[in-house]
Amino acid sequence: MPSKALHAEDRVGPFELPVGPELVRQFAEATLDDNQQFRDGRLVPPSLVATQVYRAQFAAITELVPNDIFSAARSGVHGQHDLLLHRPISADERLHTFIETHS
Repeated sequence: MPSKALHAEDRVGPFELPVGPELVRQFAEATLDDNQQFRDGRLVPPSLVATQVYRAQFAAITELVPNDIFSAARSGVHGQHDLLLHRPISADERLHTFIETHS
C-alpha cells in the first residue's frame, strides 16, 4: 500500500532552464527552422522551451512521488506543458520553471 497519496497542485521549483544562443542555433538547424532570429540564436522558439522541461520534470518526480508509488507504476504519460508567452524570449534570459501535479 502506498505511503502517501498524490495531491493535485503539489508544486516544486523553480528549476533553471538551460537555454543559450548556441542551443537555440542548434535547435533551429535541427528543426529546419528558417526564422533568422532563431538561426542566429537571438530569440528562443517556444518549442525549444518545451523540450527543456524534462530534466525539471524528472527531478520533480523524485520529490513529489513517493518511491513506493513510482516503483509500482507501469505506464507512460507525456507531460503537459502550458506555455504562456507575453513576448519573445531572448536567448540570454534566465528561464525558470515550476512543476505541478494536475491529476
